[in-house]
Amino acid sequence: DVTVKLPDCPELVQCLAITIKARYPWVSINIILLFIIVKIAQAITAKRIKYKEFENVKFPNIFATVLMGSGFGKDKIINERFTEILKYG
Repeated sequence: DVTVKLPDCPELVQCLAITIKARYPWVSINIILLFIIVKIAQAITAKRIKYKEFENVKFPNIFATVLMGSGFGKDKIINERFTEILKYG
C-alpha cells in the first residue's frame, strides 16, 4: 500500500495518482499529478471541446514541462498507464 499526501482533488485523480505511485514509487507525486492533469486535458481537447471566455470561443490547452533526467522513464509512465485508462480519439 502506498501512502501519499494528495491535495484536495477529484476521486478519479486520487485513484490514478495512487495507482501510478504504487507502480513508480521513485517518481514525485507532483510529477504524477502533472501527468494526470496533462492527460485529462489532452483527452478533453481531443474531442475539440470549446469554452467561452466573455465573447471569445476558445479551445482549452495546457503546456507543461517535466524536468526529469534522460532514462528516468517519463514516456513509459505516460504511455503505459494512461493508454489503458484514458481512451480517447
